[in-house]
Amino acid sequence: MKKQLSRRGNHYYEEGREALSDYRDTLSDYYDEFSSRVGDHLPDLRKKARAIENTAREHPAAAVAVGLVVIGLAASFLFGRR
Repeated sequence: MKKQLSRRGNHYYEEGREALSDYRDTLSDYYDEFSSRVGDHLPDLRKKARAIENTAREHPAAAVAVGLVVIGLAASFLFGRR
């Protein structure tokens, strides 16, 4: 009986390793695709982020208000589907 349990354990272990390898390959493919798409647009994103940063520094109350609205929307989305 110990041998059977050992065989089953080894079998499940090998299946898990194969599944993990498949998931890693899939995630690697997704990451490569994502990084190639984002990499092309990174300079534009940096410019927009700097503009948003400057606006937030000039109008801190508005930045706080927008942040609270975003947090409220995220909370309502997460807790509203229960």
